[in-house]
Amino acid sequence: MTKPAVIPVKRIPAEKDVIAMVEEEQQEVYPELPTDIEALASFSVSIDNGDRRAPPIGRRALEQTPDAETLADHEAYARREAQQHQRVLNAFRAAAQDKAAELERLIAEGRARGVAPQLLQEAEAKRDALWEAIHMINQE
Repeated sequence: MTKPAVIPVKRIPAEKDVIAMVEEEQQEVYPELPTDIEALASFSVSIDNGDRRAPPIGRRALEQTPDAETLADHEAYARREAQQHQRVLNAFRAAAQDKAAELERLIAEGRARGVAPQLLQEAEAKRDALWEAIHMINQE
């Protein structure tokens, strides 16, 4: 009897291992360049394994192609396009409202924890921009 084939498993290096490798390489190749080793190691790990903070990739529902009658009728096609546009706006509005609420929560948490005022201002500007976009959509 033959032994079953062994499939090699790629070992994912721990971030501390990557830090050590990067530190070693940096000293050998570019000793004069200062870098944030932890950020570089995290970036290196994310290249190979993805970023855990990245949103999942979702698939959009396929849109039905218009039938020949709709294509031939200018007004019917314009209505169809307007409906599609409205669906996109509604989806954006819903996502923007969720994100604005999340930013509001994070801003409050940041204030409580003593986050730098500059970072809080950036978050507030993003939140305000989302609310302005929502307001513009509601005006249409």
